[in-house]
Amino acid sequence: MVRRPKFSQASQFDQLAKSFLSSLGFELDADPDEIQGAYLQTHAIYRSERGFYLMIWFQPTDGSGAGITCGRRWDAPLNESDFDWYVLSNGYSRLAKRFGFNLPDTYQLGYGVGFDETAEAILDDLRKTLLLILQRVSLDDLLSIEGEAGGAEERVASTFGQDYIRKMEISEFRDESGNS
Repeated sequence: MVRRPKFSQASQFDQLAKSFLSSLGFELDADPDEIQGAYLQTHAIYRSERGFYLMIWFQPTDGSGAGITCGRRWDAPLNESDFDWYVLSNGYSRLAKRFGFNLPDTYQLGYGVGFDETAEAILDDLRKTLLLILQRVSLDDLLSIEGEAGGAEERVASTFGQDYIRKMEISEFRDESGNS
C-alpha cells in the first residue's frame, strides 16, 4: 500500500523549483507525494530530454536530512527483485566537484533548520551549478561517478551482490553532442 501525505516536502520543493527546472528541460518523473520506506522519505525525480535524472529527496525522520542525487537511473528487474528498486549514478555533489563546485553531500533538515531554509539552499545550489553541469556533463563523467564511493555500482553490489550489476536496467543518457 502506497502512503501519500497531503502535501509532502518533495511536493513543496517541486512547487518552488518547477519553473526553474522546466526552463532547463526537466519534467517531473515520479509522484513526489509517494512515501518511500519506513523513514517517511519523499522525493521529486526529474528527467531531462537527454536522459539526465535529478532526484531531490527529503527524509524528515531518522537522519533528518535532504539531498540531491543525479545521473542515469539503474533499475532492478522486477522479476529479479521483490520490490521496485532503483538508484541514480551518485550524489550531485560528486558530479559538481568534477566541474569545480563544492556542494554539500547532504543538507540539514530539522534540529533548528526548517524545510523552507533547506529547500531554498538546495534550489540556490542548483541555480548556481546545474546549467553549467548540463552543458558539460558527458557519459564518461557519469560512468566515473557511478564507480566512486556511494555510487550506483557500490549500492547495487551491497544490496544484491557483485554479480547483480550486469542484470540492472540502466537508462540511456545522451551528452550535448548526442553520444550515448
